[in-house]
Amino acid sequence: MEYKYLIDTNVLITAHRQTYPMDIFPSFWEQLIEKGSSKIIFLDKVYDEIINNSGKSDALKTWVSDNKNNFENIVSSDKDIISEYSEIANEIQKSKRYEDPAKHEYFDVADSWICAAAKAKDLVIVTNEVSSNAKNRVKIPDVCEKFNIKYINSIKFIRELGMRF
Repeated sequence: MEYKYLIDTNVLITAHRQTYPMDIFPSFWEQLIEKGSSKIIFLDKVYDEIINNSGKSDALKTWVSDNKNNFENIVSSDKDIISEYSEIANEIQKSKRYEDPAKHEYFDVADSWICAAAKAKDLVIVTNEVSSNAKNRVKIPDVCEKFNIKYINSIKFIRELGMRF
């Protein structure tokens, strides 16, 4: 089965800053476009996090701005996404698993919208987050497990796209 992938902000930031810096691994960024343009989905909230929250101008911000239209883009204002967001938000809010500050943080970042969009559009989330029993942070894999949302890490994603360096 051919999947479409919804990229978590941390995948791009980690790739840019740590694992595949653009000046050393330009082929990683080229292959994202070449092999992923028909499979990668950008959610507006992820785009906003990269453009608005990284402060100074950097190569990732420029790359995302220049290449946004090479990928499919979806918006969090989509009625199906809002419906799923409401369902997930209600469950998280009622949950005794997380402390209130963790719940508030989850709703303030793109993570909650990523989970809702993936559920609404049957997408696979690509994230570097790992499941945790922590009460002080709501993690994407934990939400995915609760709501039967597919997710993978960035290495599995690279393999599934067929990227080679």
